[in-house]
Amino acid sequence: ESSAASDVYKRQGQGTFTYSKGGMYIGEFKNNHQHGQGTRIYPGIGKYVGEWKESNRIGQGTYTSADGNYKYVGEFKGLQHGQGTETLGSGETKTGFWKKGSYCGTKAQCDAKEETATKAKEAKDEFRQKYNRIYNACLLDKSSDVDMQVNALRKAVEETCRGIAEEPSWYENLKYN
Repeated sequence: ESSAASDVYKRQGQGTFTYSKGGMYIGEFKNNHQHGQGTRIYPGIGKYVGEWKESNRIGQGTYTSADGNYKYVGEFKGLQHGQGTETLGSGETKTGFWKKGSYCGTKAQCDAKEETATKAKEAKDEFRQKYNRIYNACLLDKSSDVDMQVNALRKAVEETCRGIAEEPSWYENLKYN
């Protein structure tokens, strides 16, 4: 198909798009994407009114559940992400920061949780690297005198090295790390 022919069907500007499985989007389009201000109705689920970028909910918006028991007003990056206020049907409200759809509290609390998660991942990665170094060095060392084709001997050496890699003594740490 030529680009001239495909441009004829490109959604651009203000309009309405109805989905084959129900629901609709009413708002701005750019290059065939929901882009700008718009409303998306999800049948039986809810409605989002707000900013769109390349068919994603990004920016300021309001999501209201179909039954009216939930409302979120604030920032989105697909899901609730950034500062916002959640209101439940009971009238209970929660104001603060969200990350990937989950409430994390104040900005400081969100930052602290993210820092803790980053440190935990770094520690896990560091442990895994050290474990692999010790395990591999141990295998090389202990298998040099063993016929590793004998399955029982190979498993014994591997199990020994796993234990050493998990909790190396000061000597094993010095020797293999």
